Amino acid sequence: MADNHQYFVVDKIKAGDTEAFRGLFRMYYPSVLAFVEGFVKDRVIAEDIVQDVFVKLWIYRASLDATRPIRGYIFLLSRREVCSWFRKEVTVQKLISGLAGDELYQLQDTPEEDASEMEELRKTAERIVEAMPEKRRQVFILSRREGLKIQEIADRLGISPRTVNKHIQLALRTLRLNMNKI
Repeated sequence: MADNHQYFVVDKIKAGDTEAFRGLFRMYYPSVLAFVEGFVKDRVIAEDIVQDVFVKLWIYRASLDATRPIRGYIFLLSRREVCSWFRKEVTVQKLISGLAGDELYQLQDTPEEDASEMEELRKTAERIVEAMPEKRRQVFILSRREGLKIQEIADRLGISPRTVNKHIQLALRTLRLNMNKI
């Protein structure tokens, strides 16, 4: 965008012009999506993150500065959202890993505030697991909480090892997707 054109577009967006915002979205969406996908390596997750970027851009449009390049601001927001996603993903991975043992997550070594947040995440994960289809929930619990191997689960439930593996994959995907929405 030329400087004068940028000022005009940013001013229109600040004023609530949805057409100007749509134009900005169409112009930058492909490159921002490619940028984010380069980090997260998952198209669906990247699309969600980019959607969040543009939603935040719209919500906080009044604070836009027409004298600063809008492209830089969009990519700065994108980097922040990617970092936020990675922080949450690490937390979710720790939580999911914690579902493997008797102790869902070692809370005693974390500050009280973090322990409270982890406890809330643990409860959310438990609700997600409880909402899974019965067979998937059974497989996941046998795998993560009781530590059974795929063949042992297959033998116990009378299903194929391949089905067990698929249930575990689906359960983990369900957990990741739902925990990342928090």
